[in-house]
Amino acid sequence: MQMSDTPMPLRLIVFDFDGTLADTSRHIVLTVQRTQKAMGLPVLSEEQCAGIIGLVLKDAFSTLHPSLSDEAAEACVDTYRRIFAETLAGFPPKPFDGVVEMLERLRAKGITMAIASSRSSRSLRALWADMQMPVEMAMMVGSEDTERHKPDGEPVEKILEALGVPAAATLVVGDMPVDILMGHNAGARTCGVTYGNASRELLEKAGADFVIDDAPSLLGVVERLCV
Repeated sequence: MQMSDTPMPLRLIVFDFDGTLADTSRHIVLTVQRTQKAMGLPVLSEEQCAGIIGLVLKDAFSTLHPSLSDEAAEACVDTYRRIFAETLAGFPPKPFDGVVEMLERLRAKGITMAIASSRSSRSLRALWADMQMPVEMAMMVGSEDTERHKPDGEPVEKILEALGVPAAATLVVGDMPVDILMGHNAGARTCGVTYGNASRELLEKAGADFVIDDAPSLLGVVERLCV
């Protein structure tokens, strides 16, 4: 889908979860490395492991280890999920600074909010509950909810269809290039965040319409798009 030539006042924000709302990068990297060790694979650097954040797990391991068979990649996914649960028990993730206040102010403005994540729906909802987030999302889409995944636009398109909001009135917010590409592929405007896992340069290269350095700055973007 092509982005609308005539944007409408903002009605909906679709957030990525990991690296955008929740500070889970360390959890993910540690779990990927522990999975690699458990599976007898080369343990890659933190930078390499962080680079796959935003992909569904099978694609992530296949990207890091291209010679993996489908069966081995699926085994990595199962091992990752077990180890991730153990990692969470040691230090549960928290929202980034300013995220809770930002979400509360968006709710007060009447902005509808949703999440499109490459994480499984079960894991996404469990983490959301564990963090005791005070703002309810209108919809959460996880990896098993769509046939195609980021950077394809289907996760956002599913939300738009369910909520009855046009792409031209939607902003997609994420920390990785795949989030920006997902938003544009769905026809929405996009905002990259640099406090997650990708640099401003990478987000701009992916085509982000806006780039912010902290969560509260999203409110300024919203003010511009609500007129």
